[in-house]
Parts: sequence; structure tokens; C-alpha cells
Amino acid sequence: MGSVQINIRIRRGSLLLWVLITSLCILGYTTDLMFGDGDGIIEKLHFNPLIYFLLVSIVLGCFIAITYSKLLISKIALSVLTIFLSLGIAEFTLTIFYIQIFGGKQVIESEFNKPVITNNDEVYFKNYYPNVVFKTHVMGKDGNFSVLNKINSDGYRGPERILTSTSGKNILLLGDSFMQADEVPFENTIGQVLQDLFADSVSVIQHGIPSWSPLLELNWLLHKGIDFELDRVILFLFYNDFLKGDQIGDEGYTKYCQFDEKGYPLRFIFPSERTRNPWRDLCTRVHYLRLYKLLRSVINRANLSIDSAEQLQRILRESPKKFESRNDGYGLFAVMRDTLLWSRETKTRVDTSLEYLMLMNRLLKEHEMDFDLTLIPHQFQFKGENQESRKRSYGDIVFPVSGVERKIRKFCEKNSVGFIPLYEHFLEYKSRNSELLYFPYDGHWNIKGHRLAAEVVHSYLTNSTFHE
Repeated sequence: MGSVQINIRIRRGSLLLWVLITSLCILGYTTDLMFGDGDGIIEKLHFNPLIYFLLVSIVLGCFIAITYSKLLISKIALSVLTIFLSLGIAEFTLTIFYIQIFGGKQVIESEFNKPVITNNDEVYFKNYYPNVVFKTHVMGKDGNFSVLNKINSDGYRGPERILTSTSGKNILLLGDSFMQADEVPFENTIGQVLQDLFADSVSVIQHGIPSWSPLLELNWLLHKGIDFELDRVILFLFYNDFLKGDQIGDEGYTKYCQFDEKGYPLRFIFPSERTRNPWRDLCTRVHYLRLYKLLRSVINRANLSIDSAEQLQRILRESPKKFESRNDGYGLFAVMRDTLLWSRETKTRVDTSLEYLMLMNRLLKEHEMDFDLTLIPHQFQFKGENQESRKRSYGDIVFPVSGVERKIRKFCEKNSVGFIPLYEHFLEYKSRNSELLYFPYDGHWNIKGHRLAAEVVHSYLTNSTFHE
């Protein structure tokens, strides 16, 4: 049999296979549209017909082109096929070794794969489901261990709520993922360490959900926490509370919220979710490709890399107009800068959060509860911390004390709210100790970070009017 006949058979076979697979993809999606909404085949069966169509078209199209007699077409097809297969092998290799090479990862495993946090919840926006149990698996540069998380009937981590006697004190530590701390054993979290330091004289409740910010924390207090007969609430802010984006920071949450006549949040209203179609699903999946993440990391490093402390200081001192012309990328630095150099947009974002803090202060005072604020130090504010993450862009450069911390301090002074200077104590500790307080890649407090934070809070409360 001649090579021409072999090529013809390859073309015919490839074309027949392409028609068959394309027909199955069209049939599957069309059937789902007729008897469902088109989303089921993607969500439930994890089958995106467009992805399979494109993959088959590229591979078989190259096979067909390779068999053509024109040498140029064959060479181009062979090159395309080689590049495509090389990218596939690279993606497969990165999928296996990405964690070991580039950083850490946390995977949540719950019973029967149930979700542990609500999504687009009308009451809380997002919060733990009551009575869920799940494991957080930490892997890669951050270690190799699992942490059991038990959520009680009130929807926060820990045992069922048991208040102290009338002579004791009840305090709440409220915040975001630093207070959630699902990657740290419960007995080593700030709340439980603080509980142990106070022994039986204090009952400590600790609750946080990733990316919560003052609006959602105020909302949770209104709907749940205010009924806990608390004596004190300590709110732990973090820098992403003041950043911009959809469903991140107070600016991103406010547009979904309805408020009452006093300005308190009533409920959250969300637009109807769009039915997923193959194209939108394909675009989403691209962002999960390891090669895409690696390329984006390289580009970000090239765009955001800061080579020296002097360069960082120049950026922090730039005029608002010049700084904003950088087109983001330095979102964190926007609130790190001196408040006099903040753009109107940055001022608006921070002022929005301060308004919610004002409402929280008023609410707690009405219920005769004390209120304290603190700003969790950013891991890049200390040399040697979070090395696996920081080396992508900032090397060993240490971030200075931030403008937003000064803004929060002034807010506390003006409104008779206590302020716990965590940054100062962490900085003093790091000047004497080389022990890490944050995970190398993840960036949250490790066990030592939780203990130090608990000791700082304990010292603050002991030296205040807390025991009077």
C-alpha cells in the first residue's frame, strides 16, 4: 500500500472521528438545553462540549494537515501539533509538581463534599453552615498536615457556646480568615490561647470568614453576635478590607446590601445567576490552568517587582495622579501610603469602612459592650516572613507602617474606641527572634503567630479596665 493511500485513510479516519465526536458534543449540549438549562452537562457531568470540540479539532486537524502533499502545510501542522502536545505535557507535569515547585495549597474536605460556607446568602452574604465538620489539608511549602474544623450550632468554630458566670467576662474576637484560622488546630488559635491565658475568668468566642470586612462583620453582629451577652468585641481588620473589587472589601459588598433607616444592613440582594454556557465555562477554566497561573505570575513579577527599599519609598511618595496612572497592581500600596497622598477613590473606600465601624461602635455602646480595634500586620512588614510568596515580587523589601493604620488610630481616638497595636508588638518580637509568625506561602499566622497575638491581646486587656 502506497504512502498516498495511507495518507488518504488517515485523513478519512480522522475526519470521521472528528465528525463523530463533534456530533456527540452537539447532541449532548442540545439534549441538556431541551430537557434542562444547558448548565447541567457542565456542572453535574463536568463535561464542556466546547473544550472537547476544540481539543479534538486541533489534534485531528493537525493529523489531517500533516498528510497533505504540500510540504509547508505539513511542517506547519507538525509544528502546531508538537507545540500543543508539549503544552499538554507541561500542564500535566505542573499539575503534579506545582505545589512542590511554586508554593503551598490548602484543600477543604467536608463530609459528602458538602459546602462549608454559604454563597450569596441573603442574611450573611457568606458564613459557615451550622454543625458542619471539615478538614483543611495543608500541603507544599507550608507543610503536610490536616486540621479538623468543627462548626457549632451557632455557626462558628468551637464547642457549643457556654457563657461564664455573672462574675466572668465574655469577649468576641471577630474578623476574617485570620480569625477563621482553619489551617491551625483549634487549641492553637488566638481565641483558645487567650482563653487559656485567662483561665475560667473569661469566655472567648472567635469567629471569622475569609474576606469578611466591617460591613459583613457588622451584619453578623446584628443578626447573631449581639445576642451572645458579650462584654467586649475586638475586631481584627486586615488590609484587604480596604481594597477594591467585586465581592471583596466593603466597596465590593455594599452594592449588594439593603440598609434600614438607621444605616444598618438589612439583607443582601443578588442578581440571578447566569446559566453557564460552554464559552463562559471555558474562559473560567483557563484561569485554573497551571501554565496560565505561571505565566500570570511571571508577568505580575515583571510589572510589580520592586528592587529596593528606595524604589518602594519613591512609589509611596508619588503624587496621587502619578500613582493612579499605574493602573492598579499596587492596590495594597494605595492604603500603605500617607493619607495626604490618597486618591479620592482610596479615601472613599476607607471612609466607607469607617462609617460601618462607626455604626458598630454605636450598636455596641447601645448594648453596653466595649469595643476595640486592631489592624493585623501584613506579613511583608517583617523581614523573612512569607518568603515563598514574597519572592515573586518584593524580595526582602520590608513594608513600612501604613497610612491606613494611622487613619484607624485617629478614628479610635476620636470615637473612644480602644486600639491594640499589634504591629508594634510583632515588630518588637521580630527584632529579638527569628521564629516565623506566618506561613511561608499561605501568609496567615502560624501557631506562633496566633500565640503572640493572643499574648498581646491578653496584656492589653489586663492593663485596661477589662477587669474592673
